[in-house]
Amino acid sequence: FFGYIDAAVFQQNYSNFIEFTFGLWKDAEILTDQIGFKSVNTGDSQVTGAEITALGKGKVGNVDLQLLAGYTYTNPISLTPDYVYGESAIENINFPTSYITTSSDTTNYTLKYRFKHLIRGDLEASYKKITLGASARYNSKTENIDFAFVSLDGPGGVETGITKWLEERNNGDVVIDARASYRISKKLKGSVIISNLLNREYALRPLAIESPRLTTFQLALEL
Repeated sequence: FFGYIDAAVFQQNYSNFIEFTFGLWKDAEILTDQIGFKSVNTGDSQVTGAEITALGKGKVGNVDLQLLAGYTYTNPISLTPDYVYGESAIENINFPTSYITTSSDTTNYTLKYRFKHLIRGDLEASYKKITLGASARYNSKTENIDFAFVSLDGPGGVETGITKWLEERNNGDVVIDARASYRISKKLKGSVIISNLLNREYALRPLAIESPRLTTFQLALEL
């Protein structure tokens, strides 16, 4: 068995960071355009983190093994949480739009729709003409979203159910994929690929459900 381990640390700084965010906008010409989402410069932000990746291959008896695993930690934060990037033009409504006023959780000033921890792994075993493989990935919970989604979720509001969704998925998500292939001839291979094997109901962004279990049959011919 042989392989390598790679580790890295990183930091990215952004000026005039652009986000698609909810707010009240005084530059809109009609009332319906003064409330809602749009892409705007939200000030300065910073993303720091670290990543470690392991890659290896080896042999157990007549079985060839390949392994890929990794972990990524990121800490995305707003450096200007009080910066006002939008104001209301609606009479008698004073609502300065900023990171603070539009975030559901301002703890540590974490940017919206990010998760801090990502773990992934892939293991493949080959024996003669048969290859089996599986991969798994885990992402931690989304810590901060637009406050509008939470504030409107209730009696008299939109009632999207997003509050309950976030409470039930407080530990993040694990998604597993699997695959199997058979070498029919030197140039022809048949495969079965199953994405989201356990049919996990999950969303990387709340209210944007990801794909359910998907089974793909593939026949590949090398020319």
